[in-house]
Amino acid sequence: MNELFEALDIAPASITWIGDSVFNQVWNSASCALRRKPGTYNVTTTATGQEHITTFDTQYGWAVGAQHSSTMDASISKKTSSTESMGLHFVSSMSAQSGGRTVAMEFFRTYQPLTISNATFKDIDSSTLGRACENSDMLISNFGIHWNRGRAKAFEEDMGRFLDYLSYCVKRGGRLKTLIMVEPAPQHFVGPNGGYFSVRDDFVNGHTYTEEEMTQFAGYRNMTLNNLIQADLNFNASTMKCWPHRDIHGGTHATSWRSTVLQKILHDRGMGIDGAVVGSTVLAVHILPTYDFMGDLSYMHPGECTHWCYTPLLYEPIWHRLHGIFDKVQRN
Repeated sequence: MNELFEALDIAPASITWIGDSVFNQVWNSASCALRRKPGTYNVTTTATGQEHITTFDTQYGWAVGAQHSSTMDASISKKTSSTESMGLHFVSSMSAQSGGRTVAMEFFRTYQPLTISNATFKDIDSSTLGRACENSDMLISNFGIHWNRGRAKAFEEDMGRFLDYLSYCVKRGGRLKTLIMVEPAPQHFVGPNGGYFSVRDDFVNGHTYTEEEMTQFAGYRNMTLNNLIQADLNFNASTMKCWPHRDIHGGTHATSWRSTVLQKILHDRGMGIDGAVVGSTVLAVHILPTYDFMGDLSYMHPGECTHWCYTPLLYEPIWHRLHGIFDKVQRN
């Protein structure tokens, strides 16, 4: 269980983490992991307003998660405004020091990368994201659970604009050179792809799936179509149950549909994956997968099917893969 420490040994000096409430759990687990072995790294943590940061959202509900919690609102006077930060809310920072080596990291929480659709790139330059691009060597990011399958086009557009800005930032001479996109952790709700209200959003209110497809999928759950719809619509604290992950045709995935869309976005922009295209003015992008080992862990949720029970072992594969990416970056 030394992967995170070994990753930090070769990590760049400044890393910004940006993501949603599920990614906030990954950040929290990193903090816990670094504190499990005192003396390996001297870790200093600073939270917004010196307040304790909760793992789960309390303002927008436990089922899906959103960009900030009421705990953070308690120190609202010390936060930047949403307009200035483009929706990125500071959660906490960690400084990990060992000998003469220091790795400085910050986590900003948001449910989507750019919340102001008409902001120009020059507007973003003066925002939190712009400052991260200017001052950080690496960005580790995670977005996805707030887009169900029926909003794949919106996800493509939102993430495309995010990547366009980062590419622009690198070309204009920002410090940032590397982006690690962590695949959104799988959800385990009853519907296709495990998404929250995926039956409602992608079938009842949308036309992503046909009635024939949904009837067949209901059969995989040993349900009628009506029972599937009701189980999706009426998920609450008294009936909560998480389900094995299934796509619309009943199979499991080794990757998410969002990762497939992300790869299309990168391909359309001529951007390499896993640092395949690296240069002084080109953003190097790495994808860190999660579905292949978390897709079957429907029993690892604390009553709702988005966030995760905490155990150090749950995140070890992420630290192992992060170590591998840091090693590639260092060699490049």
